[in-house]
Amino acid sequence: VFFENCYFTAVMSTAKKNIGIILDLPGNRHCADCGEIVDEDTGWASLNLGVVMCIQCAGTHRAMGTHISKIRSFRLDTNAWTDALTDTFKHIGGNACANAAAWEANLPSF
Repeated sequence: VFFENCYFTAVMSTAKKNIGIILDLPGNRHCADCGEIVDEDTGWASLNLGVVMCIQCAGTHRAMGTHISKIRSFRLDTNAWTDALTDTFKHIGGNACANAAAWEANLPSF
């Protein structure tokens, strides 16, 4: 039981640190889709898109299917927030950079 508690504590500590790093990236304190304020308790993220979002927009992304957007909660999915995943979010550069990329909203109208 002692080792299980130590493992859980280590996972929680790593997750909390990594979530803080992700939230400190440019634009990540606001939902990538609607702009609502998010934090470590209310934030969700798309793991494959590398963006942070609110619970309402996370529901929309989840409904699209995991082949489009893999959604995880900062608060509930503590095992997801590994150092490798944090590096991916850092590489993308935050919601501000992701939203400036070639997403559907930035395509010209025809």
